[in-house]
Amino acid sequence: AACATCHIPQHLDFHGAPAAPAGDVPVPPLERLVTPKLHDAAGFGLRSPHADLSCSACHLGPSADFDARFPGRPEASCSSCHEGPHGDQFSKGRFAGRECTACHDRESFEEDAFDVAAHRRTAFALEASHAELACNACHLDPPEEEPRRFHGTPKRCELCHADAHGGFFDTFLADRKDERRRGTCSVCHVSTTFDDVETEDPETARSFDHGVWTGFELRGAHLQERCETCHVPTATRDATGRRFGRVETSFGTVTGCASCHGDPHEGLFDAPGLPTRRNGGSDCLRCHSETSFRAMPNRFEHGLWTGFDLDGAHAKTGCESCHTPRVRPDAVGRTWGAARGTACGACHTNPHAGQFRDETGATDCASCHRSAVGWDALRFDHERQSRFPLGSAHAKVECSACHTAQKLESGGVIVRYRPLETSCDACHDAQRGGGARSRGRRRF
Repeated sequence: AACATCHIPQHLDFHGAPAAPAGDVPVPPLERLVTPKLHDAAGFGLRSPHADLSCSACHLGPSADFDARFPGRPEASCSSCHEGPHGDQFSKGRFAGRECTACHDRESFEEDAFDVAAHRRTAFALEASHAELACNACHLDPPEEEPRRFHGTPKRCELCHADAHGGFFDTFLADRKDERRRGTCSVCHVSTTFDDVETEDPETARSFDHGVWTGFELRGAHLQERCETCHVPTATRDATGRRFGRVETSFGTVTGCASCHGDPHEGLFDAPGLPTRRNGGSDCLRCHSETSFRAMPNRFEHGLWTGFDLDGAHAKTGCESCHTPRVRPDAVGRTWGAARGTACGACHTNPHAGQFRDETGATDCASCHRSAVGWDALRFDHERQSRFPLGSAHAKVECSACHTAQKLESGGVIVRYRPLETSCDACHDAQRGGGARSRGRRRF
């Protein structure tokens, strides 16, 4: 194109100075002759905000050589004129060598064009709740004279969010020596909200492994319970936004079943001398399973736990014969009544009307009867346990000859065992040659 496309026609004098035009009309500055349309043709469109600038804002004065005054900058080459405020953050990585307009609007650096779609090109795609945040929620206002941090912004949840678990899971992760997963909230949580938990662990394709992460494996009835049964929600959120209750808040430090469940046995089976472990378990698991407290996978060792062996007739008797079932659980949840005692008289009536009571008022039935076998099985030794040894002659006599039935004043009939007279004439008549005679009927 001819020079006159951009310049007014003028001649230079011999020394290179512009020739004075005819008359007194001043020579207009050359740069003012270039219209926005002509500037567009040069490859750099003058649109806002560049349209509002003077030519000298971008082009050096006449003292500079031509290449310096008119370098032919590309329109998108912001860095040719503007100093970057980000330091060397984008000198490497996916955005290295990119101009400012890769992230900013060309009209103003204050207006960014870096949307959610553009953020996917970084190492941290914005999803769910993160996509709703303002940029400065993560890219914080920098200290004075320092660039705002973009490149190298933390990606791990715990580096931005307070740990609502107080580092609890780090202990188990450290024990597992799994550095890759240590402190990574996304192992369990999703990015919508921390209240939403992954239904499956992406690493194991299983639901949250309560045993691995807490040391308490969920089995049986525990597996069927809702989380909130043990983790009772709080009325308000704490400083970390958590409402999911902590077990120790509701139940204290968990040391066994009794930490959460009332002991219907009221400590009976924790008495000194009883085993603390049995059948591979401790606490309630010594007898019960986690399926139900009513389930007892191992035979209850009645003699071990109660001191009362079930043998003979007792072994054939149903539990309800001594432990009456309750229609409703009592205050501690017990559905079986306590046994009335271990002495025979606690459950069985005494047919001897107290003839064998000792000085304490108790009757030891087992001293004469093999009670576990049956009342008819006697172990009574007349020679040792009475004050009347039978000898050879009396041993041949039927018991009923001396121990006769007598009527009680209160009604009813009992066999008289003691007290009995032991003199000969109490039973024998000397005038009749020592023959036996009818015993007097003593009422008592």
